[in-house]
Amino acid sequence: MVILHLSLMGGQLYLWGESPIREDVPASKDSRLTNDAVQPAHRTKTKPGSGPAGRHPKTTQAWVRKTQGRIESQKGPDWSPYDAGPPALANIFGIGRGDIVIQPASICRLAAWLPTRGKVPVPSNALIGEPPDARLKLKLAPWSITAYRLEPAEAIDLVCACGDRSFLAPGVIIGSDLACWAGALRLTGSLVARQQYLPGISAIGD
Repeated sequence: MVILHLSLMGGQLYLWGESPIREDVPASKDSRLTNDAVQPAHRTKTKPGSGPAGRHPKTTQAWVRKTQGRIESQKGPDWSPYDAGPPALANIFGIGRGDIVIQPASICRLAAWLPTRGKVPVPSNALIGEPPDARLKLKLAPWSITAYRLEPAEAIDLVCACGDRSFLAPGVIIGSDLACWAGALRLTGSLVARQQYLPGISAIGD
């Protein structure tokens, strides 16, 4: 299971997700490398076997580990225990669309300021995990998350695919913030279609 979120930072949209903590994964093994909420459906322009498009399980796992190793080397706060990790994010683009190009370099490590009680972030949905003890003081704290930097066309495709649904696919829940973006796009589209807007001019640069 994955709950998808969409955040804006520095004029750039980032997709990230939350997943339940894998109880069947040993503590010494990063559960973000074994997230199987979505079946592998990577898409890329690279040659067969040279990237995540390779259907052989070892090829996919090698790509996941290489990507994970790259973002692990980036500095940041402690990882959120509910971080979905690279597999879930990359696999999202294989749902319903076969022409999406996965750019491994677009997967990065970001710091998200999340509601936190004690030393644990509060999950956005009870389906992800039990909320921390309510007697502990609620605060905002930074946590590292795996995020996918969306190109404008990718962002529009993703938000349009969400529509007014609650699920993007079985096991893939549309978070409330992503649903808000979808609602904003529908409203904007309806205003443009009805020509209920006034054009404006903005000066950029010299």
